[in-house]
Amino acid sequence: MLSASELARRSGISRGHLHHVENQSFKPSLRTLARISAGLGIGLGRLLTLRQSEIVLEDSFIQQIKRFLPCLNSRQRELLLRTLEAAPKNGRLL
Repeated sequence: MLSASELARRSGISRGHLHHVENQSFKPSLRTLARISAGLGIGLGRLLTLRQSEIVLEDSFIQQIKRFLPCLNSRQRELLLRTLEAAPKNGRLL
């Protein structure tokens, strides 16, 4: 998982600024969104069209385990999703 601190570093913005964007404390500028998308390694257009579920699927951890997902039954997938949703949010994006 990409931590918020690492995303801030990759994006070239402060952790505090990223925190405000995450919590929707204010509307980020297009420049800030472009920097965040660069930090995530995706294009700005992709960032602006992603739903929360799609963001989770692009997470590096999910990318690493993606090849195993077809082997899981629906119950196991549900448990995995619940585990990811329950993971500590401080410093993690999910």
